Amino acid sequence: MTTTNTVEVKKQLRADAVARRQAAFAAHGAEASRKIASYGLDFLGLSPGGIVSGFAAIRDEINPAHLMSWLHAEGFRLALPAMQGKGKPLAMRAWTPGDAMKAAAWGIAEPLDDKPEVHPDVLLVPLLAFDSRGHRLGYGGGF
Repeated sequence: MTTTNTVEVKKQLRADAVARRQAAFAAHGAEASRKIASYGLDFLGLSPGGIVSGFAAIRDEINPAHLMSWLHAEGFRLALPAMQGKGKPLAMRAWTPGDAMKAAAWGIAEPLDDKPEVHPDVLLVPLLAFDSRGHRLGYGGGF
């Protein structure tokens, strides 16, 4: 498969995934966030005090806010990603529900720069789709 073909295939996969996610969001909306929170992360065997990094949902992404609030109440430490620039890795910064946030690229909310960088035990990440091997298809921004 040529590079041009790969780019076009990914573009179509993203468009298809966006359409499916929009339909799911229309059908389930905020209820999906509450259902996910009700399952928690017990299956991971992570103890309170562990660090879980979520994300600030945009558009029709399932919002992990309910789960993050529940984890905070159970004694987990939390983090959110912060962009450091194109081509650079994300920094995971400490975060607590109610913290002041700043708007970053694409209107994504991020912790303020004065929040310390942490190394999470668990990453919750947004995605459009994943394949049978667990490879993530995102928006194509490289994060």
